Amino acid sequence: MKGLIIKNGKFYLKTRKGEIPLVSPSPVSLQVLHRPKGINFSLLFNKYWWKWKWEKEDGFVKLELIKSAEELKEIIQAFPWEHLRDFQRKMEDFIERLKAQVGEENLCEMTLRASQRLVVGLGAVHLHETTMVLHHTFGVPYIPASAVKGMVRSWLIEKIWEKSGGEQGKGKAEQWLEKGEIAGEDGKPRQKEMVQWGHRILGGEKEKGAVVFLDAYPLSLRLSVDVINPHYPKYYQGKEPPSDWQNPVPVFFLTVDKGSKFRFSFFIGEKAGKEEREKLREKTEQWLKEALLEHGLGAKTSIGYGIFKG
Repeated sequence: MKGLIIKNGKFYLKTRKGEIPLVSPSPVSLQVLHRPKGINFSLLFNKYWWKWKWEKEDGFVKLELIKSAEELKEIIQAFPWEHLRDFQRKMEDFIERLKAQVGEENLCEMTLRASQRLVVGLGAVHLHETTMVLHHTFGVPYIPASAVKGMVRSWLIEKIWEKSGGEQGKGKAEQWLEKGEIAGEDGKPRQKEMVQWGHRILGGEKEKGAVVFLDAYPLSLRLSVDVINPHYPKYYQGKEPPSDWQNPVPVFFLTVDKGSKFRFSFFIGEKAGKEEREKLREKTEQWLKEALLEHGLGAKTSIGYGIFKG
């Protein structure tokens, strides 16, 4: 296979057996094919990772994989901001309709700003092996409800474990939260309260929680490029031990930049008395905020990613 060739405004695939005509858009501008204006950013980010390169000497059109930070910044520049505004209006309308359905007293919203970079879904399947979660319809970065709930659960397990003074492993704390109780004299009063309310809020394997977390959406958004720079690529590939003569292979990836503002929401999804409902809302609001401020959300939280501030 030799590549693509253009004749009289049409694409042909050049092979050893000859030229095969291809059904494709007219190449009036290769740049238009590479950066379609107003395209869904999810489609652009996940499918348009190729750049068109015109070889004037032999008339070939080649496809090359985008690799540099500058080329990734070009993708960011193509972000259709009108889609973000559409997404915000849809989410605001959804929240208002939900308030009317479940009762305004049962729904809680909070707005926090990312104090560090944020990336959710970094390790998902992608051509570049790094990616981020984008809304399928609007192409906008957002935080799925499952990620928000998972963060609260992870933070709560750590807190329950800390309350034990490290006497029990984290696995034990996870079992307590799953069952909603601490058997025998293992737990302290503060631990037992956290386990009982945590189970009531989050649920377990056999029952759902009383609180429903919603997708968090951006109110203001900034995108930036960061880099992972493995110094021992052959070691990570299992080919040889780490050594100084291996060349670093930088991997550039897209992030939500610090300063971006997100709105987090949840509502009480089960019928409960006034006192219990107020307690559920109070505990969930407190724990969600503390988890965002202390634990962080998404990938690379161990180096400070995903931390928010009020």
